[in-house]
Amino acid sequence: MSQSPRAQDFIERRVEEITSIDGLDGIHFDYIRFPDVVIAEALQPKYGIVQHEEQAPYDYCYCDVCRSKFERDHGADPYDLEDPTTSTAWRLFRYESITNLVNDRLIPIARENGKAVSAATFPNWEAVRQRWHHWDLDYVHPMLYHNFYHAGANWVRDETRAGIERLRGQGRSTRLYSGLNVGAVAPGGLERLIEKAHEGDASGITLFAAGSMNDALWTAFAEATSKA
Repeated sequence: MSQSPRAQDFIERRVEEITSIDGLDGIHFDYIRFPDVVIAEALQPKYGIVQHEEQAPYDYCYCDVCRSKFERDHGADPYDLEDPTTSTAWRLFRYESITNLVNDRLIPIARENGKAVSAATFPNWEAVRQRWHHWDLDYVHPMLYHNFYHAGANWVRDETRAGIERLRGQGRSTRLYSGLNVGAVAPGGLERLIEKAHEGDASGITLFAAGSMNDALWTAFAEATSKA
């Protein structure tokens, strides 16, 4: 997510344009984050990367805008920090860069136009500087792609619970829908993921993406949701 004023002005204009549409119930934010500083383990071979910790080539954002704002607020250029990965101030600055865009610029426009707001978010929110449990959302859809993290169905339950706990810890009543990677499971696997999302107290589930669903998966979906 670029911190350029021109880029953010463009996004703001688009949110105004979209939320002004009569009959539209809401707007959904995606890719509202920095790139992954540590890529999910199962995806690393795809990009030819081996990562176990934050590394400079994948750490964002060191653009002129971010550097100048940080120096103005904290008296230091991020380039001059001995180890930027250990700087709490630099980390929080980037968290707040995204949060301020969402809460102070985009959501007020949607609210003024009477629209609900949701976002697709990362479970490992620190890696993309996406502190979504601080956002004034109506709904949140964490992308709980268990296979990306070499995890099983119980991980979906645990991450669902953890996300809800973070939201409630901030005093937020945002409804959480567990995002499931349906392209990575067989029908029986989808039923189990839905079951685990329900165990984690999700308000519902989100299918990433519906285009990956086939007749067998839709049958499994119907059976699982009838039990929830």
